[in-house]
Amino acid sequence: AGTQRLRGRSHRLRWLGGRDPLTGLANRRRLMDRVEGRASGPQGFTGGVLMIDVDHFKRINDEHGHAAGDAVLAAVARRLRQALAEPVALCRWGGEEFLAVLPDAALARLPDLLARVMGQVADEPVLAAGVALEVRLSVGAVAFPLAGEAAPVSWDTALVRADLALYTAKALGRDQAVILREVQADSEARRRVLATDFAEARGQGLVAWTAVPRQSGVAVNESRKLA
Repeated sequence: AGTQRLRGRSHRLRWLGGRDPLTGLANRRRLMDRVEGRASGPQGFTGGVLMIDVDHFKRINDEHGHAAGDAVLAAVARRLRQALAEPVALCRWGGEEFLAVLPDAALARLPDLLARVMGQVADEPVLAAGVALEVRLSVGAVAFPLAGEAAPVSWDTALVRADLALYTAKALGRDQAVILREVQADSEARRRVLATDFAEARGQGLVAWTAVPRQSGVAVNESRKLA
């Protein structure tokens, strides 16, 4: 009986060690343990990555206090779990960012899925300390294999591409998702720009994307052609 109690306690500690205490979602380390192996095959990483950011979160903290900010993050986590009914890996990536890894089967419906994610969070305000807070998301989405990559994509590169998509969603005005469709990574110089200077990558035309507004879920506002 004592051994069973110790085993149960050990299992609970491992579970807690892999969870974000505020939202109950997996933390960054736990998600990475689950998905890093998916990039080990000859095709590199396959599937989808969503990088999700709560718009203007600092303003919520500054105007309503950190308790309100915590309530928003907990509510966003619950709503993301509801919207992402697929068997996905979902975690609090850090601060006000969340990360989801999608199975291949979800990629064909990606615009609809993104609209559902944004709508699930934004359609009802979050109540915190008697105040109804409107919450909006910016989302960067990438499906792999990604057109234009010169080599199989590692997990680290997949994260950089998702971050590029999220950056673009914010640069276009927030409250929307951006699907990265293609990159031009055919030289070391271009790969370096794609990894380190997102504004320059867009300026050089090294990326192609499609924006998905929250209200419709219809993909619009496609980028210009690649250089």
